[in-house]
Amino acid sequence: MLEELADDLAYGIFAQRAEAGMRLLKRAVEASANGVMITDALQHDHPITYVNPGFEAITGYSASEVLGNSGRFLLAGDRDQLALNELRQALRERRGTQVTLRCLRKDGSPLWAELNVSPVCSADGTLGHFVSVFHDISERRRYEEELEHQANHDSLTGLPNRNLLRDRQQQAIAYAERHDSSLALLAVDIDQFKRVNNSHGHGYGDQLLRIVAERLADSVRDGDTVARLGGDEFVIILAEPLGDDEVARVIARILEKVAQPVDLDGHALAISCSIGASLFPRDGRDPETLLKNADAAMHRAKARGRGSFHFYQAEMNERVAGQLAIEADLGRALERGELELHYQPQLDLLSGKIVGAEALLRWRHPVRGMIAPKDFITLAEDTGLIVPIGQWVIETACQQVRAWRDAGLATPRLAINLSARQFESDDLAEQLAAAVARAGLDGGALEVELTESLALQDIDRVTAILKKIRQAGVTMAMDDFGTGFSSLAHLLRITVDRIKIDRCFVRDILSDRTAAAVALAVIAMAKSLGVTVIAEGVETEAQLEFLRDSACDEMQGFYFSRPLPSQEFEVLLREARGLSFAGSSAAEDKDDGAPTLLLRGV
Repeated sequence: MLEELADDLAYGIFAQRAEAGMRLLKRAVEASANGVMITDALQHDHPITYVNPGFEAITGYSASEVLGNSGRFLLAGDRDQLALNELRQALRERRGTQVTLRCLRKDGSPLWAELNVSPVCSADGTLGHFVSVFHDISERRRYEEELEHQANHDSLTGLPNRNLLRDRQQQAIAYAERHDSSLALLAVDIDQFKRVNNSHGHGYGDQLLRIVAERLADSVRDGDTVARLGGDEFVIILAEPLGDDEVARVIARILEKVAQPVDLDGHALAISCSIGASLFPRDGRDPETLLKNADAAMHRAKARGRGSFHFYQAEMNERVAGQLAIEADLGRALERGELELHYQPQLDLLSGKIVGAEALLRWRHPVRGMIAPKDFITLAEDTGLIVPIGQWVIETACQQVRAWRDAGLATPRLAINLSARQFESDDLAEQLAAAVARAGLDGGALEVELTESLALQDIDRVTAILKKIRQAGVTMAMDDFGTGFSSLAHLLRITVDRIKIDRCFVRDILSDRTAAAVALAVIAMAKSLGVTVIAEGVETEAQLEFLRDSACDEMQGFYFSRPLPSQEFEVLLREARGLSFAGSSAAEDKDDGAPTLLLRGV
């Protein structure tokens, strides 16, 4: 009996001591300035079961807001941190770990937390909870980041300095090597900068450097790097990937941007810069070589005069200079009257008569002579010049039809092949209707021609635009049909009056079973839909006979005529020239109506 009383007394004393210890521990945890969070290790997502006042003070969240939730809410969606991989692995393995995480407080301000996680097991060794203690190291990280920024950025302009530039170069080169692509390194130097310093003082010079830095940064993409090496020397990395022509356009944009007048406290300054360019991997495969070669090219540019650029490879300079010259001349071609339209006849395959024409854009350069569309249309698209050029094509073609009508010729119907840039205009239908009205043409005199790939870029938007165009009395034609490998279901949503079989199928129609099958399928489908079919690129009599025997409606190509200036095409209309078929007669003619003019404006 006495032994039992002694045991009870000892247990009571132990329990009292344990309870006192727990109270002391709880007071210590609640008094701690560090955040403490306990989570349930047995439930999915480890819901929070306890947070101390330190947690509430650091994060801004009250206990009632977080209990029962996963601690992931502190990450605010930033779940790509490398440290999270270690944390997840430790939780799976039921072990402790220490990680540093980027979090957000309740008010949205950043929180850097150094997190210590420990498993807590019961007396029998069963894991029941994880205890996480975290220290707010935001101020320390801010100080470290400030030191890092000072070490890697220019104090005057805020741009990356030589240290960070080298790191960015290595990253860009590694990316280019992995993806077998290219990059460009530009060395930029402000022309006659020393004279600004000497004339106006270093204060003005510093302002000028900051302005130039902003203009350089505004001239490139977000993924590119603009750095200052010191003085008036800047370096730009153009990455992922840029072709030679695009590099030249970026350089031209930089030169134009920097050359804008600068007003420094009432002093108007005219500035410019010189640029040298080296390309990876052709001009070097490491940062030092690329920078050395770009710098050498920059000094050659300065020797040519202010506001110049030079590529490290001499032959590239000649080609790029020619390309930029064409671009500059193209911008003035409209106002100088150098653009013109040539017309290729289209003929009915039963009657042999001319029933239309495709008008092709030509550029008669005063020095280079006649320039074909393939040599300048892409450039016009890239620079946005295609929009005014396309409008000129519409106006010119409509007025040409007006002239043919006034000359007593049968009035052709006009079809315009529009560019993707023109389809970006919300008032395209109104533009077309206005051009027809200015030429005094009646409804149905105009037809737009669009490619299959353009039609499917944004099927809903294109369909809506074409509906408005049709409401304006303009008919539709689809060019290059079959080349886009597109969904027929989508294409059937676009109502067209005619379909053109692309020349790539016509070229191989006698030697390639697939090309012949595509052509026959297009003809059969068009017939079932009541749509006229035109084959383009017909060059031989055998091709002509195959298409005629297959019930194709119309053709165009060198077999009958090359594209002709308007005066020569007018002669064809006046003399009623056409195809001659053995055994054909006027009785076979299926269409006595007006000729059709298909205009391919771009």
